[in-house]
Amino acid sequence: MDRETLKAILQTILTMMHWSSFLEDSKPTHVRADHGDEMFFAFGTSSWSSHSVRNTKEPLAVTEYGVLQGKQIHGKMPINVFLGVSFSRPPVGACRFAAPELPEPWEGVRDAITCARQDSNLSP
Repeated sequence: MDRETLKAILQTILTMMHWSSFLEDSKPTHVRADHGDEMFFAFGTSSWSSHSVRNTKEPLAVTEYGVLQGKQIHGKMPINVFLGVSFSRPPVGACRFAAPELPEPWEGVRDAITCARQDSNLSP
């Protein structure tokens, strides 16, 4: 199955999930937006078929660069979180004091369950 066909199928599934969640949930949209619900997106990549038996409770977020696998935390309501997401290329070498550059696209599903800064010994 090609990427565009898989993308269309997943968009249809997500639309159905969104509307069923909307009908069950009476919270206003602006409240939901504050809790990361909009981060639950999934578009196909060429390696999607190898991940077809993934745990569907774990949220997927799709950017134009690739798919991120996040986690759901629970408080008063479930919140989808995506940690350690790079929004630009590392500012090294000649790029040190230059404007940020867009990140490189990736294939497959990238782990966004932990943040390297939280795992390091540098935290207070």
